[in-house]
Amino acid sequence: PGWIVGTSSEFLGRRPLPRVLRDRPLVLVMGPQGVGKSSVARRLMGEDAHRVTDAELRRAVNEHVLHDAWPDELVAPTPLIIDGPAFLHLRPGFGRRLRALLVRRAAAGHRTAVIEAKEGATMGRLMEGIDPDLRASVLLRFPVGRGRRRFAVRVCEEMGIDPRLARKVAGIEPWTYDRVREALAELARSD
Repeated sequence: PGWIVGTSSEFLGRRPLPRVLRDRPLVLVMGPQGVGKSSVARRLMGEDAHRVTDAELRRAVNEHVLHDAWPDELVAPTPLIIDGPAFLHLRPGFGRRLRALLVRRAAAGHRTAVIEAKEGATMGRLMEGIDPDLRASVLLRFPVGRGRRRFAVRVCEEMGIDPRLARKVAGIEPWTYDRVREALAELARSD
């Protein structure tokens, strides 16, 4: 019940977010590179959410080890986006402290989104010690079938080019949002 799969446009549109994403304080956002994880996390947490990179998080964990205290911006009630904590499988102590921070924030009702790192393979370790009732997981995927063509047509409209060009890029493999935009820009230049 805490897992939701979809494309980024399903979360970025005008439709209300699923209740589980609104109600649970911790949301893990996963998917391949370029699928829209950061945009979805911003939608879930709000434009005013505080964003922390992996490097900033490493410094905060080091400070926590030295002073047994988290920086104020990580424990404040402000929504927080943790962008790409990497290599948790190689840093078990770091992972334990991050889980402790996430549990603390969730227990206090503070909203947090964690975006999967580019190399992946870290979210499973992160979920191990967190009560499933406190978290929701979003697994983003690229569109398939007509969804690819609809996206390409929408990009054509944004670029002010002939929407019939969308047919030429719908079959690109590997298909990504960026590759479609690049291919349409190239077609528009050569047209």
